[in-house]
Amino acid sequence: MDALHRVNDGMLAEVEKAKKMKEEAMEKENKDYTEKAAGAHLVVAALITTVTFTAGITIPGGSKVGMTHTQVLQS
Repeated sequence: MDALHRVNDGMLAEVEKAKKMKEEAMEKENKDYTEKAAGAHLVVAALITTVTFTAGITIPGGSKVGMTHTQVLQS
């Protein structure tokens, strides 16, 4: 009977070890996915910021090369 308990305890320990390894693998996979998603979000945020900044400093109607400030305001 004592040998049966030792075998059972050994099997339970192996099952717990396998569960722990599986959980660790899932955590690593989730971390990798999160890091990739964060990188993609940073790229998108940079592009949106660039377009917004460019739109904010662009002169409506474009710039007229060779015209003075007064001529641009009058046209």
